[in-house]
Amino acid sequence: MQRDTLQQPTVDQSERASDARPTRRPVNRKTSLLGSLLLLSTLAAGSIAGTAGAAHAARSLFAPTLVGSTKPANGDLNPYGVAIVPRTIGNLVQGNVLVSNFNNAQNLAGTGTTIDQISPSGNLSTFAQINPNELRQACPGGGVGLTTALTVLKRGYVIVGSLPTTDGTPATLRQGCLLVLNPLGRVISTISAPDINGPWDMTALDQGSVVTLFVSNVLNGTQAAQGQVTNQGTVVRLVLRAPINGAPQVLSNTIIGSGFAEKTDPAALVFGPTGLGLGQDGTLYVADTLENRISAIPSALTRTNSANSGKDLTAGGALNGPLGLAIAPNGDILSVNANDGNLVETTIAGTQVMTDTISTAGNPPGAGALFGLAVAPNGDVFFGDDNATTLNRWAGSGDTNEAVASLFPQANSGVSGVAFLVKHKKAGTVEIFMQVTGLAPNSVHPTHIHLGSSCSAMGPILFPLPNLQANAQGAGIIHATIHSATISSSNWYINIHQGIGMDASLACGSVMPTM
Repeated sequence: MQRDTLQQPTVDQSERASDARPTRRPVNRKTSLLGSLLLLSTLAAGSIAGTAGAAHAARSLFAPTLVGSTKPANGDLNPYGVAIVPRTIGNLVQGNVLVSNFNNAQNLAGTGTTIDQISPSGNLSTFAQINPNELRQACPGGGVGLTTALTVLKRGYVIVGSLPTTDGTPATLRQGCLLVLNPLGRVISTISAPDINGPWDMTALDQGSVVTLFVSNVLNGTQAAQGQVTNQGTVVRLVLRAPINGAPQVLSNTIIGSGFAEKTDPAALVFGPTGLGLGQDGTLYVADTLENRISAIPSALTRTNSANSGKDLTAGGALNGPLGLAIAPNGDILSVNANDGNLVETTIAGTQVMTDTISTAGNPPGAGALFGLAVAPNGDVFFGDDNATTLNRWAGSGDTNEAVASLFPQANSGVSGVAFLVKHKKAGTVEIFMQVTGLAPNSVHPTHIHLGSSCSAMGPILFPLPNLQANAQGAGIIHATIHSATISSSNWYINIHQGIGMDASLACGSVMPTM
């Protein structure tokens, strides 16, 4: 298999994960966030990586909560795909979560036919129950078995992958296809091609009339290998025209990734490239399950050839058979493990900054539980638990209780840090704790919370903070309280200025909800 390795910044090389799992300290979830974060004042003044890591680690103070059962009336099992409904249209309700089921009531893999619609409060209804005998155009090989490949488009189309079997065994796996449903839950077309062979997961860039799909495929030569690993898994890019009325039409399809490890398995049915997430810079991240890594395919939207199996973003460490994958609000990559019920957060520089156990269902605990996950616009992270047959959530909101801002250097200043915000509802205040390193010794810097979704917004000052005073080692701390009944999770940023004249920015970061 041909692979390259991403060049990592020097500051992250020491943090590069090895194949041995890191020791993880238990988190006391009953400890107040601010009380825990005061320990940051003991960090070494020059520890940029340690400060950034603490910003991410704060998320593990929040346990996931149960949304509700995913088991529909017909008894389908194994919730695989998870997708957020972007707008209300037809039977789709904005903010609800769609879940595709891979197994039938007899727990045979590749025979599930239902898509659930679940409200954030846990109310379940069946959005679609697909009868393969009623399809206008059958998938190659026939049958229906709904996979993790699931997306909901702005214009109301639902696209889901099908990788069917007749008896739940690898011997009867069929090529499958993508099924296109209208907002009423009826299949209106299928998308099939030789390149679509075992569609296993999917992500989309939805631009309204034009949609770009990325689909991972796990059935290229897999059955012929008879349980041995074969490096033929692919990632296909499909560009669709999505009219207001009528079925979407395929404009182009291109293999942009190939040579991924895949194999059949008597228990799991099949392994191969799974979760996909598109970064803001056009890099596609792929959960390469059998190689235990997250792969990066650059220029995924525009490239005209295959990047082979991509470049290593991160491998080993806390990864343990990564399956589902999504992009966090801060741009980090969230992936869930097949073998231990853990979620791992990785920066785009390849540093694994947080690991948290989000499922203990099953035996061994968490093994085989996690597949699909999706991030809602307000920061809520929804994920299915196959072992418990449930949908669960990590909660964020537009008005959040706790938030974090990772402060990044501006104009190569070398200044970085982290700020934590905690809302005190009864007092109508927000408490702020900030630690910054890399400042000039004994320097003084105006610091503010600004209005805007990012540091480039050049927004007005909302809340002046006390001046940041550096010590002799160039480190500074702010502990302050502002009068605000809310914390915006998407429209505040914190800026540290060069001097009293506020002529330049040294470090800046957007305020994001802790997940």
